[in-house]
Amino acid sequence: MEQPSLRTGRLELVPLGDEHLDLEVLLDSDPEVMRYLGGRARPRGEVEAAHRRRMEDARRNPGLGFWVGFDDDGFVGWWILRPPYGPDQPKVEGEAELGYRLLRDRWGRGYASEGSRELLRYGFGEVGLERIFAQTLTLNVGSRATMVSLGMSFAKAFVSSHDEPGTEYGEVEYGIGRAEWTERQSLVESADARRPRLVAFDLDNTLIDRDGAFRAWAAWWVEKEGLGADALRWLLAEDKGGFKPREELFAGLKAFGVERTVEELVHEYDREHPQFTWVEPEVLDGIARLREAGWRVAVITNGTVTQQQLKLDHTGIGAAVDYTCISEAAGVRKPDRQIFALAADHTGARLEGGWMVGDHPAYDILGGINAGLRTIQVGHYHEGPKADHHVDAVTAAFELILS
Repeated sequence: MEQPSLRTGRLELVPLGDEHLDLEVLLDSDPEVMRYLGGRARPRGEVEAAHRRRMEDARRNPGLGFWVGFDDDGFVGWWILRPPYGPDQPKVEGEAELGYRLLRDRWGRGYASEGSRELLRYGFGEVGLERIFAQTLTLNVGSRATMVSLGMSFAKAFVSSHDEPGTEYGEVEYGIGRAEWTERQSLVESADARRPRLVAFDLDNTLIDRDGAFRAWAAWWVEKEGLGADALRWLLAEDKGGFKPREELFAGLKAFGVERTVEELVHEYDREHPQFTWVEPEVLDGIARLREAGWRVAVITNGTVTQQQLKLDHTGIGAAVDYTCISEAAGVRKPDRQIFALAADHTGARLEGGWMVGDHPAYDILGGINAGLRTIQVGHYHEGPKADHHVDAVTAAFELILS
């Protein structure tokens, strides 16, 4: 069978080709990536020789081989599923080795296990393998933890046939058989089916009228500073719905004679603006009704912790929902699927069958689509990816979901 391209929630896995050689060189040029794989960066000549062997592996073993992984931002790393290879892997019909190697800036984001789970599914479900195993140095506790998370069990420890840094402590093998994998999948699917579903809401201009709060703050601030109507008109025009960087916004205000530094103005704004936000009682009632109906409710908002947490506290929304996820604290922003997965993990909910409600197509709607959620756009402020439903106010979204 031909080696196919594979897809997961975040990854596209394509069969290794000659066009990927420079990516392999990039990956192997990082000594940290190669820490447990020889302990040093590999020169291009060595990588080219390894590339030729990998391509030949795929030709000799139809359906198996190396896959190069990409996310929305580009190259992530590679994964392998190939028959036993080398002196430490006895040749057994129906078995294959699983492996992975990722760019350092993709570590800690669940990509290794995400791509590996897809290869397990492919190996058992489509190729018909009986057992899949993975090997690593005994010292590589991170990779061993990934193997365990995939449902693999410790199989053996053995003396390494390689003579490289770290091999003096030996290697370990973990594995999983077809029957174990099938049973595990059944248990996972059964547990997922019992988990509550997630409803994720954007905060600004979704649950609260962020622009209305800005207008109220701007009128108050201009009067406090003794500035005129021109300054107020400029502020409202240049705010751009909050998407203009605050440093740029307040740097522009210097033309109106404001003497404090931009840093001071931003610091004050972050603490003043949230005090002008409010939430309609019908919104808090809608959140309560969703939770009573068994939904897990989360707020997922792009922004700074100072500004967004003060809004959540001031309006009472933070206390009304199951979880709040602010991009600055999470280290990831909408529309990245990972921020939705974090919310699901923290609430004990599943994404399947869930909803994302927000006003911005490029962040909220696209993010919901990336996470596999049904989507509702609130308002008509922006153009972009189309939501499943479009409503004028968030209160209508509550009725849609509950129906």
